[in-house]
Amino acid sequence: MTGGPNNGLLTSDDGISTPNLTATDLTAGTITSTNGTINTLSSGSITSGTVAAGSITATRVTTTSLSTTSATATSLTSTSISTATLTAGTVSAGSISAGTVSAGSITSGTVSSTNVTTTNLSATSGTVGNLTSTSISTGTLTAGTVSAGSITAGTVSSTNVTTTNVSATSGTINTLSSASITASTVSAGSVTTGSVSSSNGTIQSLTSTNIVATGVTSTNVLATGITSTNIDATNLTSNTGSIATLTSTNVSTTNVTASNGTINTVSSTNVSTTNLTASNGTINTLSSANVSTTNLTASNGTINTLSSANVSTTNLTASNGTINTLSATNVSTTDLTASNGTINTLSATNVSTTDLTASNGTINTLSATNVSTTDLTASNGTINTLSATNVSTTDLTASNGTINTLSATNVSTTDLTANNGTINTLSATNVSTTDLTANNGTINTLSATNVSTTDLTANSGTINTLSATNVSTTDLTANSGTINTLSATNVSTTNLTASNGTINTLSATNVSTTNLTASNGTINTLSSTNVSTTNLTASNGTINTLSATNVSTTNLTANAGTINTLSATNVSTTNLTASRGTINTLSATNVSTTNLSAASATVNALTAGTVSATTVNASTVNATTGNFQTITAANGNITVLNTQTGNITTINAVTGNVTTLNAGTVNVTGNVTAGGTITAGNGVVANGRVQNVAPGVLPTDAANISQLNQVRSEVQDMRKTSSTGAAIALAAASVPALEAGKSFGVGVGVGSYDGRSAIAAAASFRIGEGAQIKVNIGSGNNGKVGGGIGASWSW
Repeated sequence: MTGGPNNGLLTSDDGISTPNLTATDLTAGTITSTNGTINTLSSGSITSGTVAAGSITATRVTTTSLSTTSATATSLTSTSISTATLTAGTVSAGSISAGTVSAGSITSGTVSSTNVTTTNLSATSGTVGNLTSTSISTGTLTAGTVSAGSITAGTVSSTNVTTTNVSATSGTINTLSSASITASTVSAGSVTTGSVSSSNGTIQSLTSTNIVATGVTSTNVLATGITSTNIDATNLTSNTGSIATLTSTNVSTTNVTASNGTINTVSSTNVSTTNLTASNGTINTLSSANVSTTNLTASNGTINTLSSANVSTTNLTASNGTINTLSATNVSTTDLTASNGTINTLSATNVSTTDLTASNGTINTLSATNVSTTDLTASNGTINTLSATNVSTTDLTASNGTINTLSATNVSTTDLTANNGTINTLSATNVSTTDLTANNGTINTLSATNVSTTDLTANSGTINTLSATNVSTTDLTANSGTINTLSATNVSTTNLTASNGTINTLSATNVSTTNLTASNGTINTLSSTNVSTTNLTASNGTINTLSATNVSTTNLTANAGTINTLSATNVSTTNLTASRGTINTLSATNVSTTNLSAASATVNALTAGTVSATTVNASTVNATTGNFQTITAANGNITVLNTQTGNITTINAVTGNVTTLNAGTVNVTGNVTAGGTITAGNGVVANGRVQNVAPGVLPTDAANISQLNQVRSEVQDMRKTSSTGAAIALAAASVPALEAGKSFGVGVGVGSYDGRSAIAAAASFRIGEGAQIKVNIGSGNNGKVGGGIGASWSW
């Protein structure tokens, strides 16, 4: 009623019942209305105990009991509120039953609602379908979904809870997301929180930064830090943690400290425990008294007793243990038994393993089937297969292996591959290496880049550079090398230097040796003091003494060579120089030699384009051009014959220039010019001059006019020089002496002798009453200069 007798104020003690009520202020014991619009409604002490309306819209509602379909108020205070939709700034009620509650602040004993949206919720108990609030304080909270900044409750039961802080005595939550959870008992399907503090709990999936609990039972645990007496979980993930007893299927953590535990799969950065039992796992740092595991992966750790099927670690320290498969960066142990493994650095007293891979390590006694390592140091050991970068050992026994750098006292192996190494005694079936240094050894097959050894025995091998004192091998292939004594069946090399040796088959580009013995071989360039071979093939070479059965491309082929003593069956060469030699068959373009001997049919046939020799002793000589000091042969067929002395039974020549010829039969197609005496069978033929005489070489050789003219010229030069010296002496003697009483004087003189003239200058010095010095210098007309100095004393 508006504008009534009470100026818009409606007061009734018996109650107001009206379909429509519009008033500024309404005070009544009971208000029953279908709907109403009230600015200020006071009920209870000053207002009505019960308000029932279809719709209430008021600034402030104070009532004992509020029952309405829709209520909208700034401040609502009531003992009991029952409404479908409640919208209020502040709600204080004993119990709230509403479909949807939207309020800035709710204080109620019991809240029952499908949806609650509020800033602060305080209730003794509540059942809510969806609860959204900044702060919730309640004894018991039952909700389908809770989203709140802070929850404080005795018991929380909800399907989904999202909050910053949860404090509850107990609770059952399917999905809990909170920054901090403090509860006596937490039972949840999934928990995601920054910090969890609980006496005990059962969680299907727990994700938290810090967990402090007495006992936690969970399927999945994910936390940054865990501090708990007992944890029973299927999957545990944590950065740090301290657990008395850990029982879990899978553990993934950064730092976990546990007295004992049983884990199927452990993944952790640091684990410190007394007794750890795990099927498999990955750990960065493992410190434990006893570890029993199937598969263990750790970066580093210290273990007294390690029993595991597989261990993969970076740094592992153990007193003793048995491992099937070990993979580690560093392992330091007293007694280690492993079937196989990979280790970067292994330091151990005794290692017994099947397959071991290590980068480096120090082992007193190593017994293993397969070892693959970078640096391995062992006093002694037995290995079937060794693959390593560097191995330093005293006694090493291996079936086969690959090593970059091998340093050992004794190595006994079947197959050994190494880049470089130093070994005192090497006994192996196969060795493949880059640089190998060994005092002595026996190898079946050797393949290496560089080998430096004292005594090396190998059946076969390939070496780039071989430096050794003694090499005994069956098949040896080397690019270059220096050997004192080489004994081998087959040698194939580019550059080989040896003091002496015995080889069955030699194939090489360049060979430089003092004494070399080979059955056959092919060499491009051969430089040697003595070579003894059956079949030798060389493009060119320089040899002091060559002894061979056959020398050619099939036997011995040389472009050029110098030999002191040549003994061979067949020689085919372009240029051959030898001091002496014995050859069965010689085929060459040019042969230059000092002594070529075939007195007792040592040479069957000599055929050459040009033969130049001091002495040739042969049964048959066939040559296009021959230049000899002395030739002795049974038969000679020469196109041009130039010789000092020839003793031939039968000679056939087109042109012959011979100083002395002794022959049974001489057949000359062209001309024979003889200046001295030709002895041919029964007579001496004199001629006017001896033409085409070569310059003499030996003391018994004849000299030609060219040589005589050279001597005459040299004599004339000596005469002119001596005459000039005499003229200089006369000129110096012509300088007058220093006059008496004078201290210094200079003079000039001239002289001539045998058509040669000279001028001289002299200087005299008086250095005392009875002593003087004279210095003179003179020059002849051909540029010759002479000088002298003299001193005299008188008394």
